[in-house]
Amino acid sequence: MRVGFAGLGAMGGGMCRRLAERGFDVVAYDADAGVATAAGAHPGVRAAAGVVELAAPVVVTMLPDGAAVRQVADELLPHLAAGSLIVDTGSSAPEDTLALGRAAAAYDVAVVDAPVSGSPARARG
Repeated sequence: MRVGFAGLGAMGGGMCRRLAERGFDVVAYDADAGVATAAGAHPGVRAAAGVVELAAPVVVTMLPDGAAVRQVADELLPHLAAGSLIVDTGSSAPEDTLALGRAAAAYDVAVVDAPVSGSPARARG
């Protein structure tokens, strides 16, 4: 299954690689192109040059706040197929997540708020 992944920082980079290690076809994006390129060197991960390339049945965001998630989602939503899923694993404010859910519903895309806890070392495995 193809998974788009936005945000390859301390937690996201490890999470992205772990998905690839478990057989998912991961397309990864980070605002820092160098970070995305480094992630793309991992087997099973392809670096995306832009947000639109993340279009997949499931898109995971590991971004610092709701504004960053919304910026990615606003660009990506028109390119997602109906029935797709956005999983926000960052620390977004509840009102940001609810607003994202309403915006995604207009495209028949679901949103799951799934913040993570732990350390970057645990995310890397």
